[in-house]
Amino acid sequence: MPILTQTELQQLLDDIAEAKKNTPPGSKFPLANYLKAKNYSPILQDLDFASEKTVKMTQLQRADGSLSSLTTVPRRTDLLTNIDFSGCELSNCNFNECDLTGSVFYDQIIHNSSFNNAVLNHSSMQNVQFREGQFNHCSFAYSELAQVHFADSLFLHTNLNYLKQFAQVNFDNCFIERTSMLGGAKDASFEQNYGKNKVALILLCWNDRVPLMSATLAEKMLLERGMSSVRMDIMAEVDASQLDQEINQLNLLTKNRIQQLKDEVLHKAQKRAKNEQDAAALFAEEWKKQGISFPLLMIQLMREENEKNTAAFPQMNALYQHAKAVFDKVDGIMLTGGQDMDPRFYGEERHPKTGLPTYADHPELSDPRRDVLEFSLVYMQQRASAPKPLCGICRGSQVIAASYGATIYQELDSPERRQYFVETLQPKEVKPTAPLHSTSRHLVATADKEVLSAIFMHHQGYDLTKAHGLEATASTQTSGGKMIDVVGENLAQNVTLVQAHLEYYVDKEEGTQRGFAPHMSANAADAVFQQFQTRVLAYRNSQVFSHSKSAGFFTTSSTTTDEDDNTPSVESQP
Repeated sequence: MPILTQTELQQLLDDIAEAKKNTPPGSKFPLANYLKAKNYSPILQDLDFASEKTVKMTQLQRADGSLSSLTTVPRRTDLLTNIDFSGCELSNCNFNECDLTGSVFYDQIIHNSSFNNAVLNHSSMQNVQFREGQFNHCSFAYSELAQVHFADSLFLHTNLNYLKQFAQVNFDNCFIERTSMLGGAKDASFEQNYGKNKVALILLCWNDRVPLMSATLAEKMLLERGMSSVRMDIMAEVDASQLDQEINQLNLLTKNRIQQLKDEVLHKAQKRAKNEQDAAALFAEEWKKQGISFPLLMIQLMREENEKNTAAFPQMNALYQHAKAVFDKVDGIMLTGGQDMDPRFYGEERHPKTGLPTYADHPELSDPRRDVLEFSLVYMQQRASAPKPLCGICRGSQVIAASYGATIYQELDSPERRQYFVETLQPKEVKPTAPLHSTSRHLVATADKEVLSAIFMHHQGYDLTKAHGLEATASTQTSGGKMIDVVGENLAQNVTLVQAHLEYYVDKEEGTQRGFAPHMSANAADAVFQQFQTRVLAYRNSQVFSHSKSAGFFTTSSTTTDEDDNTPSVESQP
């Protein structure tokens, strides 16, 4: 049988897409059998699977092209998902950027093939050897690895989180750096390998299939500042219908509890007040002091009910534990931009213009997984005795604002905010008590030297006036007439938030005016992110005991060999 050429592969991809439609639900597409039926050898060599039919690299821009990113993000198709590669001989193949979710590799030796930035989530690998492979920025989340041998391979920023199995897996003469293995089966763990110069680890919420520009550039920004990201998958498997029911139940429980608590505060205010107007003012003051927010009370009630009865809110609790597995091992959290929050989490009805994501297999249901995960992270951070630094960007800042009781505007009636546009930050007056490292002092000092231009893109916003603990340090007037806060902080709680996409300052090319960076103030970005970085380093320095924790990372440049006594083997324990 002839060996498949690159041209023939391109011609077959459309036919494979059609043939996959006839694969029974839950089954894998047997590629070797398919090739034989087409009179081709199952030997696959010197092939590039990363064509436009499997993945497109996209630049984001305004409709008129006046603002355009230099950075590209992948938009993957499902053409190569759920493929059974068993029986195929692979060598010198390129799967970079491809979505290989649900793939099967069994009893194979794979030579000199590249899986950089590929998605291998939910894959099954048994009795497989990967020789001279590249797995940089590759994700193996939720996969099963048994009797897998990696030799002379590269692993940089590789995601091995949430593995379902990790048995008899070893890495021989492999370069491994900043690779995480968290939240999986008990046997899925690396041995401890703390380096003297271990970098700070920052949790980033991530969608492998559709990475967003905000998260992509935030990751680049963290790297430039000497920190490393840990990608937490936001597409964890759930029972969509049951999760929707649980959220509705918790929404009602939270509304009832909020009303009960407000009645108690109002009753006390009325007893102290001289008149009705005085009672209203006292109530507003006392209610803010309670520090109660709808989203975090919702998470708290879920936790309380689940602790009393593990059958209560199982989907919500599973997502909470999903987030906690990564939260416990990082030094800071960065919540980046994305779609609108589900208003059920902050106790409001959905506005007609609020756009929510949906499930691919349940388009009738909104997909609240990211909301659950991010509000859970804020809940954990807020209740920690030593709060880890938390930074929110755009949507992420709205999650934090809602968690502190801010007013959320579901629609700003400013059409320009649905596209990328440039606006000037307006720093608020610096209070005499403001610390030297506050964003307010940095922004005011910068505003004296240059225009604080920033890129925005979100049709929603917030007002921090009613928020407990958060102080606005910059604001802006929208064309729709609303004054919204765009930078805020809670220094005591290690919290910073910014509505603008200040992380876009790293989207640049030296010596040119290409990308987002030339349109914005890098110093404004530094005013926010330098504070976050400083707080992360201070937090790490204060956590001396962290060296006694079980490790989930290879964080120093190292080559693992079975013969090297100074570097721990990565072979799993039986």
